[in-house]
Amino acid sequence: MPRIVEVGFATFYLREEADIWWATVKNMKYEPGFGWREFKDMLRNRFYPVSVQKAKEDESIRLQQGRMTVLEYASKFMELSRFALTCVADEKLKMNRFKGLTQESRRRCLCDIIHHMRIYTTPQ
Repeated sequence: MPRIVEVGFATFYLREEADIWWATVKNMKYEPGFGWREFKDMLRNRFYPVSVQKAKEDESIRLQQGRMTVLEYASKFMELSRFALTCVADEKLKMNRFKGLTQESRRRCLCDIIHHMRIYTTPQ
């Protein structure tokens, strides 16, 4: 699917102020090279001020599991990761940032990984 078609689908769901904003800038979609990435950047720049982006990035950096389950922590991590793109640009960086788990959760995850490795590496 062409990237510009994704923009068309996304703009269908814009409401209120975002819909009014798109009506004033939608001719940008005819510019050479305009696509999904450019649309997302424009939308973020308009509706996520730098101060909010910075606050969310800081929140993602300080994220700790605390009383959350591992699944809840992972979900929150993924939610906040979109605000700290330079911190999680690839899988290695994500792994380095995904360190707010409690010691007990880390131990359990490691045990699960070892268990699965044994299952998949044991000859049948």
